[in-house]
Amino acid sequence: MTLQTSLGFLLTCATIYLLPRVAALIGWRWSMSVLAIGPALGVWAMLALRRRPEAVALAGGAR
Repeated sequence: MTLQTSLGFLLTCATIYLLPRVAALIGWRWSMSVLAIGPALGVWAMLALRRRPEAVALAGGAR
């Protein structure tokens, strides 16, 4: 749990550091759309995990 929390904090720090640089290249309007990549990857990962047989066993057979 500590590793997951610290990696999330590191990712947040990197985002705060890099976003102004991305905005300088493509503008603030479009730089915010770059942030949508993270949640999109998260949704994809959760859907991939949901298809695993272990997920059905953990959910008691419910999907």
